[in-house]
Amino acid sequence: IATEFSGNKFVIDNFTGNIGKGTFGITGGLSYSDFVIKNYTLDFVAKALDIQSDFFNGPLNAEFSLTEEKFFRNTLPKLAGHIDLNKCLLSVPTIPESEEPLPEMILDVSINLGDKVHFYSSRLYNMFLTGNVNYKGTTTHPKPSGIISVKRGGTLNYLQTVFDIREGEMHFNQMGSFFPSLNFRADTRLSDVRVELAVAGTLNNAEMKLTSNPEKSQTEIAQILTLRDAYGNQTSNMSMTDVLAIGLQMSILGDIEDSVRRNLGLDKFTFASGSGSALDSFASKEIDTGERNEDFHISVGKYVTDKLMLKYTQGINGDKIRRYGFQYDINDNLGFTVERESNEYIFSLEARYKF
Repeated sequence: IATEFSGNKFVIDNFTGNIGKGTFGITGGLSYSDFVIKNYTLDFVAKALDIQSDFFNGPLNAEFSLTEEKFFRNTLPKLAGHIDLNKCLLSVPTIPESEEPLPEMILDVSINLGDKVHFYSSRLYNMFLTGNVNYKGTTTHPKPSGIISVKRGGTLNYLQTVFDIREGEMHFNQMGSFFPSLNFRADTRLSDVRVELAVAGTLNNAEMKLTSNPEKSQTEIAQILTLRDAYGNQTSNMSMTDVLAIGLQMSILGDIEDSVRRNLGLDKFTFASGSGSALDSFASKEIDTGERNEDFHISVGKYVTDKLMLKYTQGINGDKIRRYGFQYDINDNLGFTVERESNEYIFSLEARYKF
């Protein structure tokens, strides 16, 4: 640390430190008179800071400056700079319930998403993101711009069910708000029913809508997703036992997923309802015996290179299916998968382009 006091001035020549293998440095200065700070300038540079928190894990690179600038008739602090994210894990932090406004300052802040930015929550989502965001305006009336897109292969968890994301974008176009507007479309197949999930609205007030083919009501679709076999056995309403089971799976099992994935260093680990078979849609319907047989499966994935992921799925109940193979990402929009299940090879090609 190298600082200097001179009269009514304070100068930071060199303030450096380490977090893990990463470094940060602060330089700048200010003057003060009658307990009023003015003429301040502060520069902050972070290089590969090793941040470990509940909502961010990985290296953090950033550059910021804090200066004074005229804003209409007032002089306000101005925060300018950028954050560069790369090969990190993040989730949405808890939004504080406070009516206290942020300190007013001018903004010119960018967030840039690079390679392997993993957006993950065992209870809600598992996806890799790309894009950038810029905030201008002020903290009391921000003017955001930019788009963050979900790379091919992302998933959403809803009502015990994993949905494959077909289209996912966050548009930062809400003037006066830090929150983006969402546009997500995902689908899943349960036996002879294909269910689609659409998510629209702002991050803090999103609306979810379910549709299906064959067409069913929202209530019927929700019962299919939660009750599975019980719904097929003419169960028209969820019992308290069903509700409790759903709650336990979303909380306790979600925590277990987080722990296993982190401790084993996996890129994908999910515990979900259903047999997990990729051949279900080709199988003939089983005779309804009137007995409830809830299937579960575990899916595991690990990137061994930047583009190659090894995959394994194991059924726990029912037929106890076993499937293994690999996924190769040619780019963010194109990839193919080769898997083997029940002496059958499954080849799939996934391409996603927006016109």
